[in-house]
Amino acid sequence: MNSSIPSLVGKVIAQKCFCYGNSGEECCPNGDTEDDNAMDGTGHGTHVAGIVSANGTIKGVAPNSKIIVVRVIDSDGNVWSDDFAKGIEWCTLKKDDYNISIISTSLNANDEIYNNTCDSVEGEVTKVNNAYNDGIFVSVSSGNNGSLNGIRRPACASGAMSVGATDKSDLITSYSNRNSLLNIFAPGDSISSTRWSIDTCHYGCTCLGEYMICSGTSMAAPHVAGVAALMKQANNSLTPFDIRSIMMRTGVSVYDPLSKLTFPRIDAYRSVMSSIHDVVVWDTDIFRSDSKYNLFSFTVFNNLNETMNNFNWNISFGDNESIINTQTINLDGFEDVWVFVEHEYDNIGDYTVNVSSNNSFDISNWQSLLVQVNKDFSISNLSILCDSCLGSRVFNFNITNYYTPINNISWTTTFGDSDSATSSENINLNQSESIFIYVEHEYNAIGNYTVNASATDRDLTRQSSNTIANITQVLSNNVKLFNLSIMNSTGNTYRVFSFLIENNNTNNQSNIYWQFNVSGQTLINSTKMINLTAIEKIFIIAEYEYPSAGSYTITAKTDPDNIIQEYNETDNEQTIND
Repeated sequence: MNSSIPSLVGKVIAQKCFCYGNSGEECCPNGDTEDDNAMDGTGHGTHVAGIVSANGTIKGVAPNSKIIVVRVIDSDGNVWSDDFAKGIEWCTLKKDDYNISIISTSLNANDEIYNNTCDSVEGEVTKVNNAYNDGIFVSVSSGNNGSLNGIRRPACASGAMSVGATDKSDLITSYSNRNSLLNIFAPGDSISSTRWSIDTCHYGCTCLGEYMICSGTSMAAPHVAGVAALMKQANNSLTPFDIRSIMMRTGVSVYDPLSKLTFPRIDAYRSVMSSIHDVVVWDTDIFRSDSKYNLFSFTVFNNLNETMNNFNWNISFGDNESIINTQTINLDGFEDVWVFVEHEYDNIGDYTVNVSSNNSFDISNWQSLLVQVNKDFSISNLSILCDSCLGSRVFNFNITNYYTPINNISWTTTFGDSDSATSSENINLNQSESIFIYVEHEYNAIGNYTVNASATDRDLTRQSSNTIANITQVLSNNVKLFNLSIMNSTGNTYRVFSFLIENNNTNNQSNIYWQFNVSGQTLINSTKMINLTAIEKIFIIAEYEYPSAGSYTITAKTDPDNIIQEYNETDNEQTIND
């Protein structure tokens, strides 16, 4: 690796290079088969080292850790099994000299996929198991072949912690080798870490400034190694078995739909806290928040493989209020319980919430989160008070202030027809005060309209939920009937009547029809609908023969069923006597 880049300066305390299988200028310096200089030849080692230990602009998982660098690959990425084995063996032999407690290797010895443990394979597999038995935790990448049937060597060693890669959505990557042999997953997709050289970018990665962004199980294994370092820092008595067991039982479950298996994804916080506590609190969060009301959630975990009785938990809300559980909780080994607690704040401000748990033998970790309660108000209950009033609608909503007094609130209502209404004066509300607003609007056309209201002060804007105004009738001046007269008469009973219908609006009007009534009994209806453009008239002729001589009242009417509601309905009809 390149130990001179800023984020890794002072990290490396020893180096070693083994290249017996491919000695030459592209391996150990000066073409030696073995050297105490392990300068990176590809950028791969520098990138994975940064994931573990970087402590500069780029931060690794365990930024206070130190690194012993062992190189066993040439600049083309080739590795020979004997060199691989020598590198792991050297770490085991130097364990006490350099306090080596963790090995992270993002290499695979060959392309073979193993569906069971491969302990019978000598070489690097044997050396991994020897390291494990000598107290060294070994994190190994599972390989990037996308196999669902197994993992590569030496991840298949029983002493290895085999690691696959997840992406930023906590999904298992397609390239990760996995089957039931795989131990754990860790972030490995699009990982930003240290760049070997500002002039060089490793094949398959992208680079920007001092960052190199790479994907693969190679990036996942050092995440696990970094968490192991944090666990050893918290509790140096942990064995490799302890570390592996804690990581796997506290990991977040991720389901793989291809292999139909569920795996743990490493959780650094849970792993470290479980290294030092029998009772662990994790996943403290705001489950739901509604202004000053908050519903908190957290998990209490029994970290021992035995039943623990009489658990308690307590939560302090940061406003001199707290709740201590009075109900007895009993948890079986490695069992957890999900807890929900409600709290309502009286004032705006920043509050630190602390949660802990305990039994008679151990007090858990504290887990904290920050709650910010800001000034807030809401606009709600937007509704229609009159939903059958021709084209007119009255809308109602209320504005509620939750905290300290707020001045200069204004509101706006949009009616869905390009029109809106705005408050004519600002509103001032005290804490917990509400005001009801009523707004009237006249629609000019039939249809469904989406209505919304909003309220704003200098800092905040709140939107109501939408409501729908269903307009089936409108008021207008657009239909008029006039000049009803007898156009022609033959004998005592035959008549030809005429009248005019006018669209008196500036908009076109469709689906107009008329009706002709004689003495309230006989109806003549138009045979088809009439469409009139703006200010257009149409001349109507209707023939009729009276059944007998006599006196009759004749009425002509347009829009007889009041589909078009008008301000002056008397313009729609005319009557004469004959």
